[in-house]
Amino acid sequence: MLRAENLTVEVFIDEDDDGTRYAEALMLRSRDRRLVARGHARLALRNSGLARIEDEQVAAHALVDLVRKLMPEPRPGWCVR
Repeated sequence: MLRAENLTVEVFIDEDDDGTRYAEALMLRSRDRRLVARGHARLALRNSGLARIEDEQVAAHALVDLVRKLMPEPRPGWCVR
């Protein structure tokens, strides 16, 4: 039986007054908006050595966390780089 599933990932980003950036990545099943997985990231400007932490950087960290939760350990046959 052929089965298709659409998943959507939404990333929400926020920033504190001290420049700390937060991101939350949510993977949702499209047909009913059911939460499949969640990733988090917190990047502090004072520890980064950067003038500013861009949205893409904090979003990428949240997505990496989401992937690690979905695939905690590579298994035989998985292509993970």
